Amino acid sequence: MNKFYSLVLLALLGASCSSSDSEKKVLVKDDSSNIPKEEVVVKEEKKESLKDILDEEAKQFLNDWLASQNNSDYEAYSALYATKFEGVKRVGSKAYHYNQKKWLKDRARMFRKKVTVEADDIKVLASPKVVIVQFTQTWASGSYKDVGPKQLVLFKEKDQLQIAKEEMMSSTILGKENADMVLKNRDKSFLFTKQGKYVVLAKVKNSKWGASDYELLNNYTVKQSVNEENVTEYQQWLNRELYTYGRTGEEGKAKVTGLYIISQAQPHWGMVGAYESGEVSKEAYTEDLVGMSADYAYLVAELDTDDVSYASVHPQTGLSVAGKEVKGEILQTELLSLLKKTDKYKDYQNDYSADYKGEWIESEDARISLTEFDFNSKKYVHGAIAVGHGCGDFYGAMSILWEVTNGDIKIVSIFNLSEDYLRTFKPDYMTDFDNDGEVELWDDEMLIKNDGKEWTDVEYIQIGYFSCPC
Repeated sequence: MNKFYSLVLLALLGASCSSSDSEKKVLVKDDSSNIPKEEVVVKEEKKESLKDILDEEAKQFLNDWLASQNNSDYEAYSALYATKFEGVKRVGSKAYHYNQKKWLKDRARMFRKKVTVEADDIKVLASPKVVIVQFTQTWASGSYKDVGPKQLVLFKEKDQLQIAKEEMMSSTILGKENADMVLKNRDKSFLFTKQGKYVVLAKVKNSKWGASDYELLNNYTVKQSVNEENVTEYQQWLNRELYTYGRTGEEGKAKVTGLYIISQAQPHWGMVGAYESGEVSKEAYTEDLVGMSADYAYLVAELDTDDVSYASVHPQTGLSVAGKEVKGEILQTELLSLLKKTDKYKDYQNDYSADYKGEWIESEDARISLTEFDFNSKKYVHGAIAVGHGCGDFYGAMSILWEVTNGDIKIVSIFNLSEDYLRTFKPDYMTDFDNDGEVELWDDEMLIKNDGKEWTDVEYIQIGYFSCPC
């Protein structure tokens, strides 16, 4: 990131300096004789980079944030949060979204008991517009204790750093089993990146997999060559033909022509704006993006096709059924009427009724997607429903699977997925890759399946999110 910060330093700090212990000698000359008269020792001041300033300010902010919780100082804690704020809390596999008002209300309950919060492996990603602090948080209160990666997105409000977004990326409840969901190299499904012709083989587990060259594909994606000697187990995919699946049921073929690393992250809008305006160079922006997306990097196979409309690929063919939109109003009404009787729906409705009138899925903000699948002589309907955006006073999201048989409708499952995925998950296909009799659903980012008890995400592509939708 040196280039990025040197540009910012020149633009904002100019020739300003700070004191240093280094010294140099200069000669003072007599104006009339031009003869040196004395030697004076002058301290040579060393410039302090903007990066150093922001790093130190961010670390001090983190110390204040930790101290306010460990000292049970709710007033100091609440003063650290911006008016426009999004918070994501995770407890095990469950995720909860809050705006500032509801976040502080939830945290107020936490302050009733003594809590201990620790931060390790601290990393600061700083730019003139936004500062991102990443660390491993260990949180304990009473008999409960969990650990996981957390990030704070900070910006300045009234000349003071404030938290614009706080997210617990994952939560491991200590003492309980935690499933590590990573992509595996296996002869099953493979997921496309958003760029289409790059299909994911595995999540990058070692920084040595990548070479030092970078290509910026768009504002949130970087392409990188691989060190072939470090990814030998994946060389088998070179020149291999794979079957491609389109979202409307079409199939095709494409050959693997190369292996690369794709890193993806959504930077804060201020960072993107600085790049688009020319304030930050392409090289510096790319370096910053690589640093932010280090935990969201995937080894991909590049295919010899320019058609980026496919949903995914597979080493075999004839294994998937494409979905189609449910258009019948009577069927839609019956599906949603059955959903309204569930406890999960009623929980959201009670929260919604506290501030609004009517049913939450009937609000103007409701986004409802119903997809029908005819698979193995059965009809299934998947529903993705979301209301709110995480920055308002209400956010609700559900993902449901119904089975329709001779006019009778039953709910197969209400998905037990994190709400980040519930916001966007709309399956393109239904399949049974492992032939266990349980259907799986997939799109270009995620494959989910039912293990007989609940739905879980078997494979997924995660994009680092460092911006607030506010």
